[in-house]
Amino acid sequence: MATAIQPVMNDASGSQVFREKGWVCSAKLAYVLQGKELDIVYQPVQFATGALSHYEALVRVVELDGLKSGYSLVRNLERTGDCHLLDMWVFDHVIEHLRSEPELRIACNMSAQTIEHAESMAYVLDVIRKSGVGSQLIIEITETCQLSDSPQTHNLMRLLKSTGCAIALDDFGAGYSSFGTLLNFKFDYIKLDGALVNGVADCQCRQTYVAAIGRIARQNGSLTVAEHIESQSDKDMAILLDIDLLQGYFIGQPAPLNIQSKIA
Repeated sequence: MATAIQPVMNDASGSQVFREKGWVCSAKLAYVLQGKELDIVYQPVQFATGALSHYEALVRVVELDGLKSGYSLVRNLERTGDCHLLDMWVFDHVIEHLRSEPELRIACNMSAQTIEHAESMAYVLDVIRKSGVGSQLIIEITETCQLSDSPQTHNLMRLLKSTGCAIALDDFGAGYSSFGTLLNFKFDYIKLDGALVNGVADCQCRQTYVAAIGRIARQNGSLTVAEHIESQSDKDMAILLDIDLLQGYFIGQPAPLNIQSKIA
């Protein structure tokens, strides 16, 4: 069932502010949505053995002909500096699921912008500590802008890990992520970008890159995740290259969990 955002206050600049699920969202988010609904679907991430590791929460825009990728929405919010609003909305729903299902593990995406948004991360830390679901949660950092190698960011990473949650670096091999990022931060998971994984069975160059990233990740104590596995041959090659976990439409389609999470 869709949940409407209701106005509750004005911020210091006089723009309308909305509260939904305990998080204060500016009118910019409602403007970007333009009356559309959002949904959250969950895609399984499996070990190479076939056992389920966890799910990744993915935003979808509800259209007349079905659910569509939230990629354009995310990019719009990144351009306006408001991606933390969407990230916190998803985070609230993920926490709700984890509280109700203690055996569940979910990866929740947060942009580098959100990681460096002090108010958002103070909220995240407070909610994780009070809910006690840290061991069930993976914070997945999407580097569409560069993650700052600053004392503040390093301290935040330590604080997040102190709650018991794991940290993943998303889309490695694309965007701003680099081997320097792996040297500067300790990640529990390194997710290989789909551009490296899709077609890896038929491309020796991709195989070389994937194998090299896998070796570096293992030396750093990180697990690797191959995204966008779309065929049996790519799955087999990823396993042959010692990738730890697999994700993609060939592994499992994104789908709702038992509790529907929507926003109107």
